[in-house]
Amino acid sequence: MAKANTYEMRHIQDPPGSVQYIIQFIAKYNMEVFSELRTRNYIDVLEDIDPDKLEDFTLRINQYMDENAPDQIDLKKYTRIISIYLTFIVKKPLHPPGMIVNDNKKIFKKGNNYFCPAKSKYILETMSLCKYCVCKVID
Repeated sequence: MAKANTYEMRHIQDPPGSVQYIIQFIAKYNMEVFSELRTRNYIDVLEDIDPDKLEDFTLRINQYMDENAPDQIDLKKYTRIISIYLTFIVKKPLHPPGMIVNDNKKIFKKGNNYFCPAKSKYILETMSLCKYCVCKVID
């Protein structure tokens, strides 16, 4: 995702891994995804989404947002919509490829697969969203 890498180099001044870096990188990614979602032709795709998985995912994203952005109802809704779209429709990572997430390592795409250097750590958490993220664990 060249746009994210370009954005990172030109606009994100905070050190990789810092809270501000992560917030800015994810905000940019989410804006791009939301723009894509708004202009998408919905007639071209009919997805069968497992209602139990969607319900569990929604519960997890709601809990995550309640913990990290309490009382921000609009942000919670926005994030939930984008996350459901990424996970169940376009099957892209929840965090932007190119973002540094762990020990100066980035989420990346190789072939048709995405990889995340932090997934093996965070998937162990009880309500982890990593369970649904398309990224594979890096061995």
